[in-house]
Amino acid sequence: GKGAGLGGMGGGPPPKPEPRMEDVPLIQCAACKATVRRAFHVAKTLRAGGKGASEMSLLTAIAPLCDTSAEAGEWLHDYDMQEQTDGTVALKRMSSHGECGVECATAGAACQRVLDDVDSELAEKLFGDAYSSHD
Repeated sequence: GKGAGLGGMGGGPPPKPEPRMEDVPLIQCAACKATVRRAFHVAKTLRAGGKGASEMSLLTAIAPLCDTSAEAGEWLHDYDMQEQTDGTVALKRMSSHGECGVECATAGAACQRVLDDVDSELAEKLFGDAYSSHD
């Protein structure tokens, strides 16, 4: 019979880089800020599209934000982790759109943790802001 398909042949996609979970707490704060900024951008775009954004459609739009393999998560490919002098790690946006390596995967994991914690609150907040701000 056929094996489980492990082994170098077959030319499938390379294995997804594994996030370094021990680094997640270090970038949690930076990832949170970046994620919220990104979610705000998504909310604005949704509203600009005039599709009558609802909290539900907003939640749907921000749900895949941290999935580095989804189009919605491609923004994470632009970030690089850089250790700061105080021991925290900053997420720096690079000019080039890189492949999603370990750092990108780690940022995605931190991003996902943020979303898991705040998605409904975030949607409410974005939803409220989106309609109350007149910029």
